[in-house]
Amino acid sequence: MHTWKEHTLQVNGHEMAWFEIGTGPTLVCLHGSWDHLLYRPMGELFAQKYRCVLYDQRGSGQSKLLENGADAMDIKKFTQDLDVLRDHLGLDQMALLGHSWGSALGLIYAQAYPDCLSHLILVGPGPLNSEMRACYRANRDRMAYPTSPEEFAAIRQSYDEARSEGAVPHEIDKALIQVWSRIIFYSRETAGQFIDFYLKNGGYLRHAESPTNFTHEMQLANADRIIAPTLVVYGYQDYEPITQAYLIKEKIPQTEIAFLNECGHATWVDQPEEYFKVVDTFLSKEGVKRDA
Repeated sequence: MHTWKEHTLQVNGHEMAWFEIGTGPTLVCLHGSWDHLLYRPMGELFAQKYRCVLYDQRGSGQSKLLENGADAMDIKKFTQDLDVLRDHLGLDQMALLGHSWGSALGLIYAQAYPDCLSHLILVGPGPLNSEMRACYRANRDRMAYPTSPEEFAAIRQSYDEARSEGAVPHEIDKALIQVWSRIIFYSRETAGQFIDFYLKNGGYLRHAESPTNFTHEMQLANADRIIAPTLVVYGYQDYEPITQAYLIKEKIPQTEIAFLNECGHATWVDQPEEYFKVVDTFLSKEGVKRDA
């Protein structure tokens, strides 16, 4: 049985907490809007064949900001952190997988450091532009049923106000995750299990911090710089706009697309065997070669 190993790395005014499990080829994974802990089940899935590396991005989880300047949460520092980790792991090139917000970070990294990736995997990418943002919101609010859009907005506002004051009461945290779990997971049983896991492991404290200057348009602004073979994975029942897979392929022609049925936003939870098969098959193909 594989076990997690925990490490820290001083980088760029930031003490990065990073974690690894398994042996074999290295796969670096980027968490979405929650910190790495809620992605450990994905790491444990990949550990059957890969050395899976997760880390808490700056301002999130067990990582600690050591600076408080205006640019401490600049998106460029997020990509620089990732590249320092790649170098620390001894990888000339890395296979990189990002989920949700992590897909956005993966795309931005791939444009900034194109020669440093062998493979790029984007799982459930979020909105790529303002038009897709509107589609995302409509899908999200529809899937929140029986909670109405107005009720959902009120819960989110209560959550945001409480968090801005330093702490979120348990009842607000629970109310919000109960709605979000219906949106994220295909299976209601899985959603219930996740609510328990989320609340037991810190609840709102698991939410990742966002960069201060990120825009959706950054994700494909210089997509012609991306040279790594790219895979986009969506669940057919994801609330994110799954037609974006074709927009990514238009901008990154070497993209492969995989859709998984009876599967929402957390693909590795809803369909673990199919998810692993799709990613493993892609990683078995030859990646881009760095020039000598």
